Amino acid sequence: MGIGQQILDESSIFARTPKFAEKMMGKNVRLRWGGSGWTGNYMWIEELPGKPVKRKVRLMEVKTDWFVAQHLDRFLLVNLVQDAKLKKSMNYDQMVKAMKDAVEEVVKTYEGQPAGRIKRPFEFHRYGGMAGVFHEYTVSYLEVEPEDHKPFKVKLKDGSTLSVDWNEFLVYSPSYDPQRDRPHFISNKSPGGARKIYKMLKADPNALAAVEYMTLTRFLKKNKVAYSWV
Repeated sequence: MGIGQQILDESSIFARTPKFAEKMMGKNVRLRWGGSGWTGNYMWIEELPGKPVKRKVRLMEVKTDWFVAQHLDRFLLVNLVQDAKLKKSMNYDQMVKAMKDAVEEVVKTYEGQPAGRIKRPFEFHRYGGMAGVFHEYTVSYLEVEPEDHKPFKVKLKDGSTLSVDWNEFLVYSPSYDPQRDRPHFISNKSPGGARKIYKMLKADPNALAAVEYMTLTRFLKKNKVAYSWV
């Protein structure tokens, strides 16, 4: 495996999927980037399982937020995407290479000179180099969100709201006070458990209509879904 690459376990990065503003589909690859707040300079290049199904797929994170915070505007993803000249005809490896080539060209414009908030000459390797921008993971094909996937919410009997996504579900205690520092909640322990609940509620949105927050754990145990009660 290359620098920054690792095999993810069930508590993978897919457990908390960012909400992106832009998307492009390629050859068995899905590119998502940009958004508001912390996702503004954050990209996912996802290898899709395809047919026949590839059981292990790659995910490349591209993060330039630190460089943008130093006012190195050429590192803005909107600029990098334009420089990379990404095309729908590209596959995963081609999209990753195009983004890396774009970053390398940007580095040439800053290397060796004071830039942005960096007073001394900019040296890319001081900030992790390419491994500080690109982080590749290998994940199970099951963790890749279907293209038609959408998160949704359902109400429990006591009025509590359960938010469910492909790799995560979460419900706060009905006594939760937003003014408290730490709310109590029940969540999934693994993406697999969340997917089970997602599919169940997608098929029957009323499956939890008679369940309350305090009895939800019984329901989860009965359906063999591991959970965390925090």
